[in-house]
Amino acid sequence: MQCESPYQFDAKSQQYYVIDAHISNLKSSVQITYSTDFNNYKDSPKPYKNAVVSVVDSIGNEVPFYSQGNGLYFPLDTFHAQLGQKYKAIIDIEGLAIASDFERVQEPVPFSIETAIVTREEYYTTGEYHPVKGLLVSSLSDSTTETRYLRWKCDEQFLDFKDIPARKYYNDAFRMSVTKSHMQDHVELYYKRAFEVAPNSNSASTFTVTQESLTQEAYQYWMLIREQISNTGSIFDTMPAQVSSNFHCTSDESQTILGYFYATYTTKEAIYIRHQ
Repeated sequence: MQCESPYQFDAKSQQYYVIDAHISNLKSSVQITYSTDFNNYKDSPKPYKNAVVSVVDSIGNEVPFYSQGNGLYFPLDTFHAQLGQKYKAIIDIEGLAIASDFERVQEPVPFSIETAIVTREEYYTTGEYHPVKGLLVSSLSDSTTETRYLRWKCDEQFLDFKDIPARKYYNDAFRMSVTKSHMQDHVELYYKRAFEVAPNSNSASTFTVTQESLTQEAYQYWMLIREQISNTGSIFDTMPAQVSSNFHCTSDESQTILGYFYATYTTKEAIYIRHQ
């Protein structure tokens, strides 16, 4: 059996751009970086500060995004993506005309936050497993009439009242899920080990759950990103794959554009728990 040599990217003679762009009913942003080498440890991507950025809806309304000087671009606070509307990003970088595909803002799925004290077996360096109590934070989505593609985030804001002012700590975790027709979906979002509820304790946590409704294409993009970065080197890992982009350089088809533009409707719920 003959093995073929892996393909070597010839990117040293050409700049490539990475665009991370999203719009929502709450907050929208575009981040642009560029590099001249696919090996980022040799040439870390740098922020691109002088692009002309806008978002256009399907009926031609255009919303400009303004540079913050660090590769980030934001619209005015008055812009909020509308449910059911289609949008695409349009970017000009030194005469390079770049456009994304249209993305439709999908309907959200009503949900509630569910918490439970659970016991899980944890492995210790002694080679033994011991039961440890912890708090499991989950989302419970209501029934829907069609399949929904969702991206979840759970943030913990930890407050220590022994310090004045109270110290704040932040943890977060991302999850992806598909809510199918006529069923309730239970998605485990966050696990805080060694957690016990204590109403009169000197500390507390606020858990904020964010749901982003996605198109099937955006869901598949984020799933592939998650699989690529979570590989551990096992032979059972997902095989490396080319991560697709919905950006295209319309003025130069040979120009490499990476990243994705997605539109979402974002909803949030929060729960406050005192603990020890």
